[in-house]
Amino acid sequence: MEAFYRSNLPRKLQSGTKTGHRFRSKRLRHVSVVPALRVALVRDGRLFDYLTTNAGSLRRNQPSALHYLARRCMQWQELETPESYSLACRELGCASAQALERVATDLDKDDAAVLGILTDVAYSYLAGVLPISDLERVLSLTEDLGFELFHPELYSMTAELGRKSRMGRHSSSVFLLRGIGHGTDTQPCDPALLEHAIRLLESWGGKGQVSWPELVGIES
Repeated sequence: MEAFYRSNLPRKLQSGTKTGHRFRSKRLRHVSVVPALRVALVRDGRLFDYLTTNAGSLRRNQPSALHYLARRCMQWQELETPESYSLACRELGCASAQALERVATDLDKDDAAVLGILTDVAYSYLAGVLPISDLERVLSLTEDLGFELFHPELYSMTAELGRKSRMGRHSSSVFLLRGIGHGTDTQPCDPALLEHAIRLLESWGGKGQVSWPELVGIES
């Protein structure tokens, strides 16, 4: 598995240099963890439990843990139809991630994908679909895996989504998650609720629980 990942990296970054190692370490983690996180949230609660239990090993790029994620995602791909697997792997956070990539040039595709996923998850909670306990589990796991939960350009992302929607080039939508391992249909996005979701992510700050004053008392 390590050899496979190395073969897909630019040759100049496959050396033993410190810069090359940092790039390779990040890429190793992202290439398995990002798609696995999507599948875990939408389709596979047991995979989410595995991510939670092995977050430390995954953050250290332990080959056996990364291999398990890749193999589990491949199993889902083989079990489901192309359409249903596409839903698990692409829809959650897709619209937000694409808009974020357009406005945040300092983010790579994988980091934007994770922020897009988190935006949809926070939105699902505020929409009354996702239990607060599941929201907190997702945010805690994402931090444990070493990803950022907020980027300032998330606010610009909402404007970008609105602009594309008005121009008829982009259908502003959000994928609602009703529980870990259980997805729902994509629905039209409420811009105000999306901005609240971003504020929730900004306010989290590793506290381990949702404590933003305006969210107290909101339950799914």
